[in-house]
Amino acid sequence: MPGADLADLGSVSQVPLREAKACFSELVARADLLDEVTVLTKHGRPVAAIVPAYVGVDVADAQAAVSALWVLLDRLCPPGHDPAVDDARTRARTCRRHRSAPPAATRVKG
Repeated sequence: MPGADLADLGSVSQVPLREAKACFSELVARADLLDEVTVLTKHGRPVAAIVPAYVGVDVADAQAAVSALWVLLDRLCPPGHDPAVDDARTRARTCRRHRSAPPAATRVKG
């Protein structure tokens, strides 16, 4: 279903992470066969999701398009020419840095 609207996805359910570990294969099959989205929760807070593969492809395509637009913008309006565009570049870099940074390690006392 590449290119499908995300609104066309099947049902959305929430499953605690501990429970999802026990039925992971079933949750993946439901995403694949039924277009179901499963939001994984930890202490009642959403932390991840199992989604049909085409959703991830759409996100990757969107990220590639945004990157191409930044390259074009850099050619049309080089850094230093427009303070508003420079501010947007700074904000975009900050977002990319936060998105790609590995989570902070936590030490488990044992």
